[in-house]
Amino acid sequence: IVFEAAIFNGTGTLVEPESIQLHVKNANVDFSLPEDAKMQLGLVNLESSSTFNTKNSFDLNYKADKLHFSFKDKLTNIRVDVSEMMTTTDSSVNNAKLETKINASMKHFEMHDANSSLELQNFSFEMDADDIDEAAYEAFQKASEQAGTSSQFTLLASLGVVAKGFNLHVHRLSTEKIAIKNSGLMDGFDHKIDISVKADDNLIQKMQMTPMALVKNIDISANLQFASVFYDYMRTQGNLSMADSFAKRMGDKVIFDITLQEGKVKVNGQSL
Repeated sequence: IVFEAAIFNGTGTLVEPESIQLHVKNANVDFSLPEDAKMQLGLVNLESSSTFNTKNSFDLNYKADKLHFSFKDKLTNIRVDVSEMMTTTDSSVNNAKLETKINASMKHFEMHDANSSLELQNFSFEMDADDIDEAAYEAFQKASEQAGTSSQFTLLASLGVVAKGFNLHVHRLSTEKIAIKNSGLMDGFDHKIDISVKADDNLIQKMQMTPMALVKNIDISANLQFASVFYDYMRTQGNLSMADSFAKRMGDKVIFDITLQEGKVKVNGQSL
């Protein structure tokens, strides 16, 4: 690990900090891997600031002018380059309920491997989740730390969070431009998704008898908008005949309004 012109400061103790600020002009990390593999991470003008109030109440902010990641071995050669990336996370607790807000953006993103490539311009992601039961969430965290994310115990703990109910709102998942392999830059997409999971203390017992019981506890409202040129490109890459039967074209957009209520899915008003 090599840091150039790194400035670090904060308040509180190293074990329980109250706030941390970091600025690094250049950061380069070479990961120790077998001889036939190489992985590197580089960051330019990395800035981060963090404020910690309680275990589940904190603010995290990160931004960097450039990020470069590469991984290469005998079978794989991946490169990722990002410019003007930013992420903010705000988590708070009110009346034993968690609320989290996340905003992220990238001015430019490129990923290449031996067979494909992806390019995004002006990517944005904005979401918040609320009404999450703090005690159930902490039980899930503890289970993950003690038993590993693949264990049955962790799965039950995660269902404990779901059984208490919560709301998830994706206010924006969008990219202004997108290019896939040799497609050239196209107008991209803009999606909005609202998910509400109803509280049900008997959910785990119900799912043991009927695994699909969870679906009836979830309400979803999604508005998915694709630029026509991007949607038509995707049609050339695979069979979208089922999607085509529901697609609604308006001007230069292809729109899917999707709802899930009482276990029933509708797309643009048509039952699935």
